[in-house]
Amino acid sequence: MFLSKENALRYGLVIFLASAVVIGVSIFGIYNTISTFESSSMVAGDTTQYHVNTSAGQSISYTIIVLNNQTSTFTAYLISPSGSHYMTENFTGGGISESLVAPQGGQWTLLLHMNNGTDSSVKVHIGSMPYILEAGIYLGLTMLAIGVVLLLYHFNLERREKKRIEERYR
Repeated sequence: MFLSKENALRYGLVIFLASAVVIGVSIFGIYNTISTFESSSMVAGDTTQYHVNTSAGQSISYTIIVLNNQTSTFTAYLISPSGSHYMTENFTGGGISESLVAPQGGQWTLLLHMNNGTDSSVKVHIGSMPYILEAGIYLGLTMLAIGVVLLLYHFNLERREKKRIEERYR
């Protein structure tokens, strides 16, 4: 027998609960690293700046959601601390979501320019996320899968043992 049913239950529960803690801590960390800028109104020709401080090697991600006007066109520029343009994205209505691993640390700027269209409201989320938080999510999900497999193994052993006992005393 690979693992006794008692140990499978014990290890499965411990790994399952530990995975919940790891995932929870990672999600809390991710939640605290993303800056949210609430809705702002824009008219054609407006440019709005958003800033995020990051270290080299961290993931910078942003999401722009157009709330009320699906026909306006926008251009989003992600600019490094040295002034280099790393991403330029054009989009119409709806929104866009992008991410980049920062090659240098410092204050990165997201410029959002409304090219044309009528008044629009936009919501912007921008932030940087350390790799340790991403790794925590993946580790937690892996631990969750292992815990579930061990619990299923325990219940399968219990079912087989119950069936064996029933057949024995028939």
